[in-house]
Amino acid sequence: MHIPKTAGTSVSYLLEDNLSLVDALILKKIRGQFYANCVDYELLRSAEVVAGHFPLSLAPLMSEPVRKLVFLRDPVTLTISLFNHMKRMGEMASDENIIDFIESPRGHCIKNVQVKWLADAIAFNVPSHRPSLPYEFGWNGASTEPVVDDTLLSQAKANLKEFEFVGIFEEMERSVSLMCQIFGFSRGYDPIVLNVGGYQRDQDESMMHLLRRHNEYDMELYRLARARFENVTTDHCTTVQKGAERPKPYIFLDMDETVCHEGLHGREVWPHWHGVRWTSGAATIYSECKIAADSDYTWELMVLATLSPSEMGRLKVQVGDIDLEYTLVQEGGAWFYRGIFSSLKSMLHPAVRIIAPFAAIPAALGISSDSRRLGVAVKTFKLMPAQSCALELL
Repeated sequence: MHIPKTAGTSVSYLLEDNLSLVDALILKKIRGQFYANCVDYELLRSAEVVAGHFPLSLAPLMSEPVRKLVFLRDPVTLTISLFNHMKRMGEMASDENIIDFIESPRGHCIKNVQVKWLADAIAFNVPSHRPSLPYEFGWNGASTEPVVDDTLLSQAKANLKEFEFVGIFEEMERSVSLMCQIFGFSRGYDPIVLNVGGYQRDQDESMMHLLRRHNEYDMELYRLARARFENVTTDHCTTVQKGAERPKPYIFLDMDETVCHEGLHGREVWPHWHGVRWTSGAATIYSECKIAADSDYTWELMVLATLSPSEMGRLKVQVGDIDLEYTLVQEGGAWFYRGIFSSLKSMLHPAVRIIAPFAAIPAALGISSDSRRLGVAVKTFKLMPAQSCALELL
């Protein structure tokens, strides 16, 4: 559930990056349909992940089991962020101040927002393309602005218990790390800073006191969520298990699919090639493979682009602790690194490491405003035994 202005854009980006390209496109399509007031129920039931400004009443329409996650934010800074977002969107005069707004009849839209969302008492984007649909989402046709009281707070607290993970905006780094650990996600190289509003963060203390008073129910919910987060952070000791129970005798990685990695940027969709990922200066991809000792393996890395074409011969590729020798071939608009290697010892789930010492920042080169450090744009990595009949994996 993406409550507005709680870093949901960044978290949704991370979720999409951990899906196959097909599942990521399904997620985007469902989100687009819902915001356009229509829902394809068959598509919804087929979705691996749904992320967006959706009500809780969407969950029963999905295939079971449904694992829920949400991020909460300090209600005062959330209110300020929402106010400034509305101002940027032109929903109020540019000179209107937050004190006058929050005490006006319109101020309800930025007060106790998280309680409303978690109590499922808010009906933004309720589909209405046919008369019955709003009722399927729990809306009874009455006013969409609920009365926020102890009863609504109790409902929000009860619903919060159903969430497998509750992150905290003010603890974003710890929250994202814990979320990735719990759900088995890869953490990309890109920082979690998407859709950040520009406004003055320092505020007058008397105004902060006023905003806390107007968000008393959100303040109580937020205290509960923070306490839960700290308890989970302290108690959680599960580590992400990389690799399948029965390892494969080969590696085939296509950036259309889910990839367990460190140091890759978020997946991009390129014409013709579909899913592509840029490395940073160095990137590690985790495999579900077992390398047998004293056996020859052939491998190929396919690269589609770089900022330094003349430096491509300096690229380093490693499997485990072995530096791979290669022949570099450029054909069909792509670079192919190909070679054969063997290991003196067996390796279980060896990491594939791609090191680009020539990685550069487009903005620094004056090419674009892109501030990422880019090495090479990877499409596929393949590794397979030269004589598969010689392998004994058990």
